[in-house]
Amino acid sequence: MRYPHPGTWTVALVTGTPENEVADILGREQIAVFVPTTPNITAGFSSSCPRAETIALEMSVDAALKYIISMGVAEPPHRYRRPESDHSGTDPNLRPSPRT
Repeated sequence: MRYPHPGTWTVALVTGTPENEVADILGREQIAVFVPTTPNITAGFSSSCPRAETIALEMSVDAALKYIISMGVAEPPHRYRRPESDHSGTDPNLRPSPRT
């Protein structure tokens, strides 16, 4: 998700989908997330954000926590190839690049 401002990204753990009053006010396309802090992953904050403003990773929870605790040093290997690494000129999954 984008945090702490639109130009940056952070790894967050999806904890659910808001329902009832939160969904009524924010909309049905929200996800609930927990953003752990480094190095104490039991501290952090929860947030709701639009699903469309996130990028789903194929990273396991264990790998994500290792990545967060290590401050990005222990990045897990790719589990799949991203479409932009294929130089065929077409991208079937148009989504914003974390590099923008």
